[in-house]
Amino acid sequence: MNKYFDKNDMFNSNSRIYEGFFTETSECKNGLHQILEMLCLLLRSILESSAFRYVKVALVALSLIGLIGVIGAVEAGSLGMGSALLIGAVLVSVEYLCIRPRHRG
Repeated sequence: MNKYFDKNDMFNSNSRIYEGFFTETSECKNGLHQILEMLCLLLRSILESSAFRYVKVALVALSLIGLIGVIGAVEAGSLGMGSALLIGAVLVSVEYLCIRPRHRG
């Protein structure tokens, strides 16, 4: 029994666990890391239910204004019919995604 204890006493198997949990580490954050953290915080705040509602309303309003702009550009002749239909389809799909009811299940 003593030989087993002496053998295990010399074996150090903490695998740097002590340093990971009980010491302070100083992280040097670069500018890109700080920008990514700010973007994640912004997305997290936007995706909250109350803020997300305001974002949806703003997207619908901007899509309607964009559709009126596309119609005006086609009337003025500065935008072709094919590209106007493509832009219009994108704007209508954005409106649909904002207005559709949420399925709760």
